[in-house]
Amino acid sequence: MGKLTLPQLERHLFSAADILRGKVEAKRSLLEAHGFNPTRILVERN
Repeated sequence: MGKLTLPQLERHLFSAADILRGKVEAKRSLLEAHGFNPTRILVERN
């Protein structure tokens, strides 16, 4: 693979971020479906 241009790099990074956000949201939904509130847990730990 040759050098990436800045717009190509930005597209790859935004795509990776979208994938990660989707995985985080899926886990949050799964926790909420089982009665856990991830936001409450994070607030209580701090």
